[in-house]
Amino acid sequence: MVYDLLKERMPNRCDRRYLEILELAAKEGEARVEDALRLLLGSERGRETITDKESFKRPSFFHAPNPATRVAVGRWRAICRMLPKE
Repeated sequence: MVYDLLKERMPNRCDRRYLEILELAAKEGEARVEDALRLLLGSERGRETITDKESFKRPSFFHAPNPATRVAVGRWRAICRMLPKE
C-alpha cells in the first residue's frame, strides 16, 4: 500500500523513497515503522507525511513518550477522526 501511494504521488522518486523507508525500518525497527505507516495511511495528512522525507523521519514517530503522557492507540485514532480532512 505504501509503495502504491508513493508511485501515485511521486512516480519519478517512488523507488528511492521506498528504499529510504526500508532503511528507516532497519534502523528504527520494522514493527515501529509498520505501526507508524498503518496509522499514517488512515488520513490524507498522514499520507502527505509519508511522502515527505523530513516529516516522516521525525523522532517523535518512533520514540515512546513519557508513560504519564502516553495516549492509547484507540484514543489516538478517535482524536484523528475528529481532525478536519484535507
